[in-house]
Amino acid sequence: MLAFARTGAAGERGVGQTMLRAPRTLSSPDTFFVKLVPMGVCLAFLCFSAYRVLAFRTELGLFGAMVAASLLFYGLCGRLKTVQVDDTTLYVAGLRHEIQVPLREVVSVYEIPLLQLRAVAIRLRYSTAFGRTILFRPPFLFMGILDAHPVVAELEKAVQSAAGVTRSPQTD
Repeated sequence: MLAFARTGAAGERGVGQTMLRAPRTLSSPDTFFVKLVPMGVCLAFLCFSAYRVLAFRTELGLFGAMVAASLLFYGLCGRLKTVQVDDTTLYVAGLRHEIQVPLREVVSVYEIPLLQLRAVAIRLRYSTAFGRTILFRPPFLFMGILDAHPVVAELEKAVQSAAGVTRSPQTD
């Protein structure tokens, strides 16, 4: 996406003119890899164990373990999205489509420090095509297990400023 500037009549940027920034990507560059590779490996083992069960009528426990692992990997990695943000909007993309969510619709932002996946969850006021909770993986940083990723504070600040911009003054 491109950055646009509203210019004055003479083509110069005037005082009080708006500048729209290009959205900043908050997701890790390896989101696609982290999302699909574990699921692909799990699916391959699931197919192999299903073959073993059907062909030899054995290893039903291995098949059950593969089903459980597939569900676990889907819960941890399969729901990860690519997230971008600008001044007023959150852009959330899955594998096939992208949605736009106004920042004023964000209820909370929190981190899930699970198994070094360090997913960030964005809780929305209303349900979207991706549900009410958007999960994404921020870029990797060397930090303590209990330290919050800086992306969480950045998103909270953007949500607060968007809420302040869109809030209409109350009149008596």
